[in-house]
Amino acid sequence: MLLRAMQPPTRVVVTRRSRSVWSSRPPQQQQQRQQQRQQQRQRQRQQERPARCRAAAAEPGGAPSPPAPALYAALAATSVALGGAAIVAPELLLSAALPGGGAGESAAAAAAAAASVRASGATLLGASASAEWAMRGAVLAARHRSATYARLAAALVLKGVAYAAAGAAVLLPAAAAASSSASPSPLSPLLLPLFLGAGLGSSAVSAATARAAWSPDAAKPPLGGKPPRAPEARAYVALALGFFALAALPVAREAGLLLPPSTQPAAAAAPHELIARLAALSAAPGLALSGAVALVQADAAERGRLGASTFVLLNKGLAVTALGLAASAASAPVGGGGAAVGGGLPVAAALVLAAAFAAFQALAARK
Repeated sequence: MLLRAMQPPTRVVVTRRSRSVWSSRPPQQQQQRQQQRQQQRQRQRQQERPARCRAAAAEPGGAPSPPAPALYAALAATSVALGGAAIVAPELLLSAALPGGGAGESAAAAAAAAASVRASGATLLGASASAEWAMRGAVLAARHRSATYARLAAALVLKGVAYAAAGAAVLLPAAAAASSSASPSPLSPLLLPLFLGAGLGSSAVSAATARAAWSPDAAKPPLGGKPPRAPEARAYVALALGFFALAALPVAREAGLLLPPSTQPAAAAAPHELIARLAALSAAPGLALSGAVALVQADAAERGRLGASTFVLLNKGLAVTALGLAASAASAPVGGGGAAVGGGLPVAAALVLAAAFAAFQALAARK
């Protein structure tokens, strides 16, 4: 008893349980809950982003606001309607552009005019419509300030200005020659307002987007000015160079740098020759736009982004453009005859391969 009394009292330490309640759910359900929360936060940010952009644009000194997405939707619908009609039934557009007809002309001139109209329609239905619809989606989701969409908007601006310039280069001399002579012009008087209005109107819409989206990153060349390393990016660069070469051909022919040059005066030129020259020159801006889109795709391939919805859409547009140009090259007269895309079956086969490549990338790309 004495020893027990001399021992120090025993200290009893009572530990409290942690107040944190551990979930009894399995790990899979916890991961699903976390993914749902992340998706909900992303949806909230996407819904709030357009409002924040509009608020920043409304502030003094804020960023300029882009045009309404409905304008891009209208441009894309117009490109699809005109491009589809030009590819499927170019004769209908020729009859509308030539109210008096082209009696007495050779079959080669009519074939060259139809082939040029079909080539111009291929660029409208493919590259132009896909780029305009991609810009509509970017403006709608407030993603237009990225370098990709800023470059697309700048390419659409240049395409619209060049389209109006192509119409003025052929139609203004023809109208001046008809006014100075006793014979009326065989061309429809609606062609010049159509080319000027369509080109400058679409350019104004894209210019507003480019002004709101331009940044130092957009001013940098695609791929950073370096040679591409990915095989797909190299193929897109080769495709872009091919489109740029096709765009330069009608311009060089109109300037007399290639044979056969278009040196015949506008007053003496046959109606179908005028339409062939007009359609060939109007196809050049669309071909150049296709080259710009191919460079955008090369940049996306280098970054592993071909599976994104925008680049899938642009690949489909390139495939449609290449197929339409192949049909134009196959239907052109032997030797080209002044058509926008000549060369016959070899050029058509190369364009079919380009269309197959773009279509494969659109279907096989992973997100």
